[in-house]
Amino acid sequence: MYDSAQNVIGIYSHSSLLMLPSKPPILITGTHRSGTTWIGDVLNQIPAIFQVNEPFSPRTCEKYPGRSTAHFKYWYTHINHVNEDLFFKSINSSVSLSFSFSEQLFKSSNSSFINWKFSVKEALRWKRAQLLQKRVLFKDPIALLSVEWLIKTFNFCTVCLIRHPAAFVASMKRLNIYFDFGQLLHQENLLDACIGQDIVDNYTLLSEQLKSSNIIENAAWAWRILNSVVPTYCDQFDDRFRLYRYEDIAADPQNEFPRIFSYIDLAFSKFVGDYIQTISGEQNIESSNRRSWDFTARNSKQIIHSWKQQLTPHEIGLIKDIVSPLSDQFYSSDDWNQNLV
Repeated sequence: MYDSAQNVIGIYSHSSLLMLPSKPPILITGTHRSGTTWIGDVLNQIPAIFQVNEPFSPRTCEKYPGRSTAHFKYWYTHINHVNEDLFFKSINSSVSLSFSFSEQLFKSSNSSFINWKFSVKEALRWKRAQLLQKRVLFKDPIALLSVEWLIKTFNFCTVCLIRHPAAFVASMKRLNIYFDFGQLLHQENLLDACIGQDIVDNYTLLSEQLKSSNIIENAAWAWRILNSVVPTYCDQFDDRFRLYRYEDIAADPQNEFPRIFSYIDLAFSKFVGDYIQTISGEQNIESSNRRSWDFTARNSKQIIHSWKQQLTPHEIGLIKDIVSPLSDQFYSSDDWNQNLV
């Protein structure tokens, strides 16, 4: 299975620099607010796994340049053969578990003394993982628009999550987060690529969203545009891309997580099962007023339908109008029914 990596080496100009690990690296992606942190947290409990957290994030590049030496100007950067020269070396270093001590020490936005201690600690942690030949895990929703490049260049084994559009919008509404479509509209190579067609077709409307104060419309369009690449990935890749609905995992994590582990060739242990129960079981009290981006223990089953109490029928109708027919490929009419729990 991993030998298939050799079939793609040579496609890109930097292939001779690749330092392929013994097992294919893992990518956990999907739009933000879709459960990638939850899945990544569970996988990170495996001693043989080393998680690199959001190397595509501009915030990571600013605060932790030792982990990601590339300068990601945009959120959801699309990498292809046109701009790969800007990012290949950085991603290759991360896949190879090569931490840049000098970049972290001299270019981080952290204060000097705290950063010095952190730089030493991180450099040792990464070096230890490299010596132990740990398997690399990228937990990065921001890498969603670069999945094709990551698979073809580094043979990533990709787990992609998708979440019900109304649940995604409700989460954005609760956190009062507006998506900046300028991050996509200003990427010329994205607009020229096939996966950017939905952006091009709705360029004027998305440009207007930059000035809109309607968070429901904003988030619904974000769901549609970002997830528009998913059907293409599903058709294009067979053994290197798997799509999972967040709701299916949340409804039955003890049975769904083993499926994910099997796909990425990891053993599912009792320890992992107990950990999932601790952080996702019904003993956890879920608060609809939780306003943190950070992952916390929660009742995963209760979260599935929380959007039905957080959104009005009018808002749900508006969301459905925007995301259809794309959402119809993943969610049936029953999945939109406010009366079904």
